[in-house]
Amino acid sequence: MIKFYHTYKSYSGGSFALTDINLTIQDGEFLFLVGPSGAGKSTLLKMIYMEELPTDGIVTVSRPSLTPAHLTAAGVPLDTPITGTESGQEFFRVLIKAEKQDMDIALAERDVVEAGKRLVADNPDIGAIVLECTNMPPYAAALQGEVGLPVYDIYSMITWFHAGLRPRRFA
Repeated sequence: MIKFYHTYKSYSGGSFALTDINLTIQDGEFLFLVGPSGAGKSTLLKMIYMEELPTDGIVTVSRPSLTPAHLTAAGVPLDTPITGTESGQEFFRVLIKAEKQDMDIALAERDVVEAGKRLVADNPDIGAIVLECTNMPPYAAALQGEVGLPVYDIYSMITWFHAGLRPRRFA
């Protein structure tokens, strides 16, 4: 199955090739892709075979700590939108500044959600969000609920990887 959910693709300069695409292609399904020149047909096909990737953004604890060297080493384009939680009330203060030993989970969730909302507001072409910090998976559902976009993190990546190693058996 191939599935796109609220998928966007933009290019430098702000031009959109695809905007808010929702598409499901079932295994064995045959379909035609038609439309006028410039409608995004080639871009969509390239995304299906992953020559092109959707436009995404990153939420991290500390934006200044995520350097171009980090992005390059991970194969992330340097123009990927990134925002941090530095302006929040809890997450950055506890994890980076170490101002206290315990974390108020509700405030931390609000910091992550607000950072994600800011990322989407500043970059309306984003089609998915990656939570860069391993402490952020507990807040992925709240963020997805607020912005309505797919949210990926280390937990979803490990779950996907594990499913490939040990596929579920259906009776």
